[in-house]
Amino acid sequence: MRFSEKTSIKSSSSSVISYRSKPRLNISASPVFMNMDTDDHDMARFIMALRAQGIRDTTLMAAFEHTPRAAFFEPNYAAYLYQDIALPLPCGEEASSSHFIARVLSAAALQPQEQILEIGTGSGYQTALLSLIAKRVVSIDRYRTLATLARKCLSAIGLSHVDLRVGDGLAGYDLPQASFDCIIINGAVSEVPEALSDRLLPNGRLILCMQNENEQVLQALHFTGDSVKAVNHGSSNMAPMKPGRAIAL
Repeated sequence: MRFSEKTSIKSSSSSVISYRSKPRLNISASPVFMNMDTDDHDMARFIMALRAQGIRDTTLMAAFEHTPRAAFFEPNYAAYLYQDIALPLPCGEEASSSHFIARVLSAAALQPQEQILEIGTGSGYQTALLSLIAKRVVSIDRYRTLATLARKCLSAIGLSHVDLRVGDGLAGYDLPQASFDCIIINGAVSEVPEALSDRLLPNGRLILCMQNENEQVLQALHFTGDSVKAVNHGSSNMAPMKPGRAIAL
């Protein structure tokens, strides 16, 4: 997931997993999840901060509580996992803060029976959250390095059912022949990618950060028949979504 947020930390130094059955969200008894959780106080402060922002979706909160963010980042970033700052990734990319991810998923208004497409897998942390809420998740990244690392992290916490792909998601290449209830683009765009809006099911949503001349806004585009309703969810500061599939990485 590629975000260039106002505050970030500098770094210290096409395969597919087939979709199987979706795990139940009630996974608190899992030893893997319990042992990899961050400090309870950090999580409590994070949840309280989300509520202060008006985010009160109990399913979304449960997904955060049951997904060990520490599993997706190097140990030296442990103190920053639930702060409102971006974290570095390989390939010169950045992962969004957990706070911004909460805004994105809140805007998406996900339902348990839905099929979700994520453009820009990044660390795989948001992918994990999506997989605990929705019925099916397909995630694609232009960097094989990031997709490979995300696959390992997801598998380590028992989420091997996610369909991970490497390719050009913006152009609609390397995607399954399927339609989706919601598509999330993890990068700023200046126009709606038609190749993706065409993949939406009736009454589908497209979540993106729209870059205008003077501002960038997190938007949820609701497609109903021939009409599109844009709902703004506050400002954002994401890096532009890069087209194409990375050759070297």
